Amino acid sequence: MASNAFLYLGGAALLLAACSTQPIPAPDTELPLFGGYRSAEDPCQRVGETDQTNTYLSDAADLVGCPVGSPEAEAFAAETGGFVVATLGGYTLFSVPRR
Repeated sequence: MASNAFLYLGGAALLLAACSTQPIPAPDTELPLFGGYRSAEDPCQRVGETDQTNTYLSDAADLVGCPVGSPEAEAFAAETGGFVVATLGGYTLFSVPRR
């Protein structure tokens, strides 16, 4: 009886560990990028609408992509108030509220 309880608890823990709050990467896709977001040289760029990005677009926020793993991507949220919504085409996508 006790061994069954451990099996159930172990299975539940395994299922919970598999859940993640991280964005799920989608297949690589070409994103429409429209120049640097904070400056012309900024590698983080405004992202346009496609079938893959339209669920992340909002009238109250800008959709911005930073190259995955770049130092700019790591600092972007803190600098802009944006939050990660997805990873597409080699870019981490952020929704940046308009102020």
